[in-house]
Amino acid sequence: MAIILFIIGVIAIAAFKGCSSKEKVNQADQQASPPAVVNDYCDSSTSPPSKAFTLAKFAVKENLKNPADAEFAGIGDANIVRHFDKRWPKCGFVVSSYVDATNSFGAKIRNRWAVYIEWRGGDDYSVDKVKFLK
Repeated sequence: MAIILFIIGVIAIAAFKGCSSKEKVNQADQQASPPAVVNDYCDSSTSPPSKAFTLAKFAVKENLKNPADAEFAGIGDANIVRHFDKRWPKCGFVVSSYVDATNSFGAKIRNRWAVYIEWRGGDDYSVDKVKFLK
């Protein structure tokens, strides 16, 4: 009887150890493999920089003293950078350029600016921040 109990105990221990080692291998495989789906919408070609530049100009125009006579630099002179914030799933652009506009005293001066634009997909854009640079 003792021999039968001993054999059952050895089989139970071997079965238990075999299961735990397989689980460890499977856990290691899962940790090493990349996620199956990667949200890569930030690099989509559906968010053209030209649209971000146009939206940025409108946002800057709203902050000028005399927007009617504003002369913006062309898109070729602008700096448009696609950005992605890892802390929050935001994707968008930072657009910077300059505008020649009339100040409160009637003098035309060049103002450098930067606009932070969030893109949520499709045609859904929003202006996060407009900054005039010194």
